[in-house]
Amino acid sequence: YRGFGDLMTALRGCYVTAEDVGTSVEDMERVFERTRFTTCIPPSRGGSGNPSVPTARGVIAGIEAALQHLDGGTIEGRRFAVQGVGHVGLPVVEFLLERGAASIVACDVDARLVETVRAQVDARFTVTCVERGDTSIFDADVDVFVPCATGAILNPDTIARLRARVVCGAANNQLEDPARDDAALHARGILYVPDFLTNRMGIVTCADEAAGYVVPDPNVERHLERDWEFSIHRTTLDVLKRAREEDRPTSAIATERADELAEVAHPVFGHRGRMIVEGLVRDRWWGMDSDDAMS
Repeated sequence: YRGFGDLMTALRGCYVTAEDVGTSVEDMERVFERTRFTTCIPPSRGGSGNPSVPTARGVIAGIEAALQHLDGGTIEGRRFAVQGVGHVGLPVVEFLLERGAASIVACDVDARLVETVRAQVDARFTVTCVERGDTSIFDADVDVFVPCATGAILNPDTIARLRARVVCGAANNQLEDPARDDAALHARGILYVPDFLTNRMGIVTCADEAAGYVVPDPNVERHLERDWEFSIHRTTLDVLKRAREEDRPTSAIATERADELAEVAHPVFGHRGRMIVEGLVRDRWWGMDSDDAMS
């Protein structure tokens, strides 16, 4: 991780790293020893710490928007299947129960985690330890499927078996083949909320880590509200509405919108990231030794 920190420094800030699957706040502390271009640093070092709970809150906002679009309903009384009950999956389960979910079935590959989780929630929740590659969770008779483990889990086999009417979760890159599997979900009439619409809160929470803290932070909380134009709720409803009106898959529409917004200049820094990358290419960064690349 210290070596990875050296790499981040050499990239001159065009990329800022963060905690994700398989890493921890302690790992980010090691990265931070060698670069300032990292987030999710421990609070004891002035960082934002583990971003999992904010990420779970964003997933809940996406689920609520999808159910509102589906039939005007809410989480209350619905049945859920949650794939993965780790850092994000478990708080998602807890938030669903708080909001009146009728039942939740879940699975994870970590036997010790499953045993720990079983003691933390109520009788509406059932969790099973499964082998890697076990996709039986897709057969669950539920209203909403919530992928919170690894990516590439939506493919022709699993999509054909889904009984849920909504798919919305935290896992990154859920579609094994973006074009093929997006179209397959659309063809089956399953409301798919693209992962990057709803799992943004981890990066939102830590993106401005170096700028200091306001608690609660209005720049963070507005993503979880319903009135702001770019909130998770509003963005999800807009994408689902366009998908219905244009008879097109949701991920294709969301990607188009993301590409449009990516061209908008940062209000303070403009297109500085692009300028840094152009400088790295001009200096043939990949051929330098580490000290020259960092200077």
